[in-house]
Amino acid sequence: MKGSKMMKRMVVLALVAALLLAILPASALAASYLEATGDRVSVRSGPGTSYSGLYTLVRGETVTYTGEYAYDGNGMKWYKVQYYSYGTGWVSSKYSKVYDDGSGLDWGVQPYVQATGGSVNIRRTPSLTGQDLGTMSNGQTATYLGQSTTDDRGVTWYYVNFDGIVGWVSSRYSKLYGSSALTWYVQAEGGNANVRQTPSLTGTSLDVIHDGEYATYLGQTSTDSRGVLWYYVNFDGTVGWVSSRYCTLYSGEHYVQAEGGNVNVRQTPELTGKNLDTMYDGEYATYLNQTSTDSRGVLWYYVNYDGIVGWVSSRYARLI
Repeated sequence: MKGSKMMKRMVVLALVAALLLAILPASALAASYLEATGDRVSVRSGPGTSYSGLYTLVRGETVTYTGEYAYDGNGMKWYKVQYYSYGTGWVSSKYSKVYDDGSGLDWGVQPYVQATGGSVNIRRTPSLTGQDLGTMSNGQTATYLGQSTTDDRGVTWYYVNFDGIVGWVSSRYSKLYGSSALTWYVQAEGGNANVRQTPSLTGTSLDVIHDGEYATYLGQTSTDSRGVLWYYVNFDGTVGWVSSRYCTLYSGEHYVQAEGGNVNVRQTPELTGKNLDTMYDGEYATYLNQTSTDSRGVLWYYVNYDGIVGWVSSRYARLI
């Protein structure tokens, strides 16, 4: 019954889209839009999960993006959309992607770093002992220059430009927004996927992406003699090709969520690794696109949890 209703809904939406294409000029259709990247994505009355749900988008469904966005208390970005005649609502960037009026790229903002919870020093080097160049007051923002690094405590530092002062700020006192706008990933689905030297079944296997794991997409594709698409990826330092028959291309930032209890963020991917912090049940951390398997065969995820960079066990967390 649910499948039948969903199919009818999609058919109606397709007919509406076809009608619009037939009666509207091209300029009227050239608008920024949002695409749902999750199976069932809630459109809410406000920018946060505490707001009521208005309706649900299915994977691949698109709606008009108004150009407005906001951040919730956890730093999650929300987009404001227009859903046909039903009115406006808000969609989490975790389960959606915004495109521009035809380029096929994200319609996003220049990545920036914002001081949070107080003032933050801008230092010449990414260290507490680095020379102090200036100060960002609470709430002020600086342009992110695309570089980050981790100090010996496991704390991430961001390289920024603040009114002409170029230096490093600690993630302990700031947050980074908008940096993953153009990052794409390939995920193995339904089984393992070989990373091959050439985009062909006869290509030498260099590594294996296990079911559910991710690799960074390097922006190139190729089609083999059977008409099957291959993606060029970087998987933990191994660069090669994976078949679209065994994986899916995704965009945007991925997260790890503590599930079924609390989970320790450890310095190394093993139970004996030093405990750096604790993620409480239901909390999220940013996935840094690296995994590791310990001597027991348990998968670990490399994450950034409120500025603490380390490893969490898949036994107590899931990748979303």
